[in-house]
Amino acid sequence: MDRSTSSISQLIHLAWPVLIAQLVMMANAVIDTAMAGRLSAIALSPIGIAASIAATVLMTLISVLLALPPIIAHLYGAGRGADVGREIHQSVWVSLVLALVAICLNGVSRR
Repeated sequence: MDRSTSSISQLIHLAWPVLIAQLVMMANAVIDTAMAGRLSAIALSPIGIAASIAATVLMTLISVLLALPPIIAHLYGAGRGADVGREIHQSVWVSLVLALVAICLNGVSRR
């Protein structure tokens, strides 16, 4: 196995959870659209708008947390293993605040 094959397999190994999350989010929007589409066009339009707003809000908030893996890798590579726990602890607090923001914004968009 050459180096490029190894890099591709590592990339696939790291990327599949993101791919699954994206597929699940889009499947949710498709299911909502299919269910509302049976009613009328008037019922369908707010579903499409809410799905696009929810996807934008959630992807924006999730992207903030995507800074954590490089920070942890940097600390681990520098031999500062004790600081890794502190960063994870802080990311839990950040994710809780972002979750509350997402819940509030998602609730507003579905009204």
